Amino acid sequence: MAKKKQTKLPIQDEDRFHEMSKPFEDAEAADEAIRSFHEAIYDLRCKYKIANVSVVIKDAIAGQGQFMNNFHAGNQLEEESMAAWHLGMASSDRQSIIRKAMELGAKNALKKKNSQV
Repeated sequence: MAKKKQTKLPIQDEDRFHEMSKPFEDAEAADEAIRSFHEAIYDLRCKYKIANVSVVIKDAIAGQGQFMNNFHAGNQLEEESMAAWHLGMASSDRQSIIRKAMELGAKNALKKKNSQV
């Protein structure tokens, strides 16, 4: 049986991201948001019967700077391999973005060179 290609959902909503990028007012607000987020993820995991879920959060608290948090639900022995797989996918995505930028830069340089002739 052929493996089905994974669907990747690019979610790029700049206005929403800008609004969500505002730092939390204080550590208590950040803690409450993360606790609620973890509970929601756990509930969704159960609802959709997804055995293993790993999440990494990066955000900021006003006057204190950025913080990171992680959450794993499911078999703890799967967490490391899932994180390694995600790192590989993120690296591949970043390399693809850089490659596309370099190709675009080369095309623009060639256009500029040809227009000067």
